[in-house]
Amino acid sequence: MTRFTKFISFLILAATLLAAFAAPAQLVQAKSALVDFTFVNKSDRIASLRLYGEDGTFYYFLLKPWETRHYTPVRQMYRMTYYSCGTYANEMLDLTKQYTFVVPKCGMHAFGPHNQPPKALDGGKIMRLVAVKLVNETDGYMKIILTGPATYVFTFNKGESKDYTIRKGEYHYKIYGCHGSFEGTFTSRAHLVKEFTCP
Repeated sequence: MTRFTKFISFLILAATLLAAFAAPAQLVQAKSALVDFTFVNKSDRIASLRLYGEDGTFYYFLLKPWETRHYTPVRQMYRMTYYSCGTYANEMLDLTKQYTFVVPKCGMHAFGPHNQPPKALDGGKIMRLVAVKLVNETDGYMKIILTGPATYVFTFNKGESKDYTIRKGEYHYKIYGCHGSFEGTFTSRAHLVKEFTCP
């Protein structure tokens, strides 16, 4: 074997070794562009996420009650529209890291104050839902429109009370009843009983 042939053989061997090392590196790089994301629904209602990425990527994840699914979206920040328990919340979602997003029962939190895993997101804390009782103490049928952290429309017969799960916060209400309409405000909190009477 001549010196030139040995040199050519050496170059071929070097190129083969470089290709062998480069292929796994490229595979790792390709895998790192995606992130593991688990979506868990522990409620008895449908839950969904709409994710809008900074690069134009869009995902729509829909879960049936008690369903869990695993996804691998592109690793980046997302604008998120989260739907659960009949209402929506708009937030930012950081999927540059691996997370599990847990939807709790309506009006509840997925985790206690001291036992939330570091890689878990509590849908209850994002939605901030509370259970309230609304009571019609007017002299007849009543329709109420609530605007605030979310918008709701409820109707009541005379003397009727209903239990709802709504977003926590301050609401402006407009009531059609009492032979006309009237307005007011109240702040929703857990286990609130709000009675509405004619002015």
